[in-house]
Amino acid sequence: MTARGTRVALGGLVVAATVALLAAGLALASADRGEVKPLYVSSAASKRAARHDMHRRSASLDLPPGGRRVSRQSPFTSKRLGVPHTIYGPYDLHAMWRASFLTFRGGPRQAVRWFLDHPPPGSKLYNRYAYPRSGHKWYRCLWFEWPDGRPVFDQRNMIICAASAHGQTSVRVDAEASWLEGRSPYERIPSGSRYMEVILKKPGEDPRRSLVTDLAQIDHIVDLVNSLPIVQRYTCASSLEELEHIPKVQVVFRSTRRGWPIAKISRELVGKSQCPPLQFSLRGRPERGLDQGWLVLRELHDRIERLRRHR
Repeated sequence: MTARGTRVALGGLVVAATVALLAAGLALASADRGEVKPLYVSSAASKRAARHDMHRRSASLDLPPGGRRVSRQSPFTSKRLGVPHTIYGPYDLHAMWRASFLTFRGGPRQAVRWFLDHPPPGSKLYNRYAYPRSGHKWYRCLWFEWPDGRPVFDQRNMIICAASAHGQTSVRVDAEASWLEGRSPYERIPSGSRYMEVILKKPGEDPRRSLVTDLAQIDHIVDLVNSLPIVQRYTCASSLEELEHIPKVQVVFRSTRRGWPIAKISRELVGKSQCPPLQFSLRGRPERGLDQGWLVLRELHDRIERLRRHR
């Protein structure tokens, strides 16, 4: 190889090494900030993911000793457990259910005890009940829940009910998952925010303001807002009368200190138990409201508290 060729080859190696180091540095910086890039899915993709999750959770359930899976039409399946849903929330129009049936030679109490001692993997017990509530107990149930699968799908539950049938015990397992209505990738705050203004508005008082210039914190809030689902049809709605006298927090994102807002979000200063939507606009254009806006308030809690104490 000539001297010129050697220099070209070495130069290429140096450039490649530099690019690799820069990429590694950016990856480490992103990891240090704890950034999680949002994931956008369509309604159809959310339904597929929720359906797959239901099948996976049903298949991973530990059966009692001697237990076996049977069909809904099996003579060992209790007719009392053949209702469309053992529990159903009419407010949750996005809920998807998958029912499966088991049978084993113990009693309903033994079945309940087994699943209390061997809960579905990754779940926690939410509730236990018997139906009907008075008189003879037709069947006994356990209600387990998992953390939601946001942003791909929402809440996940499993209802396990046991009843006597033909001298054995019939068990029904209802796996449930709620799909999320799709949020377009265009319904997000674009990159470029360098200033974030947090404004506390109290009825009858002048707004109180706090300016954030920490780019890592701004990026974190932007990523969080971009990961929130849009308000779903089943989401509860607080009445306007209830929220009329509640303080509101508004957050404005700008590329320059006094530039035109890139985006604005606002929400009443209430907790997780109440659910007004996070109002959202991009460059002055109103967008669909976002759910779980309390997560943003939680991240800004310390700054909001300082504004509340400020006179």
